[in-house]
Amino acid sequence: MMWKKVISMLLVAAMLAMPIGCGKDGNKDKDTTSGVETTDTGDDSAETDAPPKTPVPKEDKETKESDKDTDTENETDFSDDDYEPAQVTKKEYESMSAQDLIDRIKDVKNITEDEALALYSTYAYANYTEDFYGREENITDEAFKILKDDGCKIPYTTTIRDNMLHSENANVRAYAFTTIGGLFGTSSEEEKMAEEVLAKETEPVVLFAALRSLGGAVSNPAVAEFVLNMTEHENANVRKQAALAIGSEWAMGIDGMVDAILKLLGDEDEEVRTCAYKYAGRLHDDRVIDPLEEVLKDSSLVRFHDACITSLTYMWYDYPSHRYTNERAYRITIDYLSQKPRNGDIPYWTTVGAFRSASSMGTSYEDWKKEATYFDEAEINNLMLDIVADQDADRRGREIAMKYIMERGDDASKESLKNIMENMTEDDPGQFLMSHTYEALINKE
Repeated sequence: MMWKKVISMLLVAAMLAMPIGCGKDGNKDKDTTSGVETTDTGDDSAETDAPPKTPVPKEDKETKESDKDTDTENETDFSDDDYEPAQVTKKEYESMSAQDLIDRIKDVKNITEDEALALYSTYAYANYTEDFYGREENITDEAFKILKDDGCKIPYTTTIRDNMLHSENANVRAYAFTTIGGLFGTSSEEEKMAEEVLAKETEPVVLFAALRSLGGAVSNPAVAEFVLNMTEHENANVRKQAALAIGSEWAMGIDGMVDAILKLLGDEDEEVRTCAYKYAGRLHDDRVIDPLEEVLKDSSLVRFHDACITSLTYMWYDYPSHRYTNERAYRITIDYLSQKPRNGDIPYWTTVGAFRSASSMGTSYEDWKKEATYFDEAEINNLMLDIVADQDADRRGREIAMKYIMERGDDASKESLKNIMENMTEDDPGQFLMSHTYEALINKE
């Protein structure tokens, strides 16, 4: 009958007008934007790249009866935990592989700026390690590695960078900061952009990343102010990175830097203090010497001794550039290593090798020795021989002293070392291992 034909035609037309979807039946549809097959679970928290779909009603009797009088639309939305520029939800990301991310790109040999930004944006779901120095294992890093290993060129324009620096997601902003700067430091344009972003930044992971990238730009007053402010931050990782930024020759002579590092020497966090102890000497300012010496005099603070000796050695030895000298710092270092009775803790064994290396860059070392009139090679050789022979010293420190003589000692010192080793008895707790080390050094020559 005519009315039945009309109804049939209307139903067919309505079905053709609907976007092809999968509703809640778990079937797959083709994402025409990325070419990736995705599964529509019907979960409101799941995302697809296509516009929200109106699901096709199931044809089974039960569905017809239950949905007979309803006209609902099943939309896929981003939740508060999701980052829309990534074009996948957090839930979807967690179930994906690196290849799944790559498959969203139409042509990996011609990656568009939009596709690159979407891939970079998935860093929103990649968690940073507790100390902020890296990211936990994630499929985004893996995807980038696969693409780079395959020779694919991944766009990273200033537009992408600026978009990410202004992202609402802290992980994305942090990643963007890691891309600032290079072998020759940061540009004035990068520093200006960073200044604008950091004026309102509060997330520790982003501040940490910014400090790592901008640490060498403290000659810029705005960057210097930022670094100094970060020494007061409540997050210890941020303060530690600020200590690293301050403890460099880039910060020499800049107002406030020495005062800031002196304050960090008393930080409540041990890792921050260790960092401050270790790099304070790079400022080459005599005001840091007294607090470093006080730590070395305190046997209960032996865990900081290596950092303090390293700092003092920067001041008097300045490896590898060998440009600066400091007689007082030298004297404190030698006195620390010479103190007796030695024991397994003091001097801390790693401090013995603080100045074992010498620069091979041109004539810098020889020129430095002419300026460092306090540097007495005979004194140091005798000190190292004394440590090798001292049974009470840590065996590892004794071996370092042995290596110093073999590598840098004169012929007379090497002969003295030979006599010490030949007369070493089994009563010496280090005899067995040290003999093997000595034999290996002899064979190496």
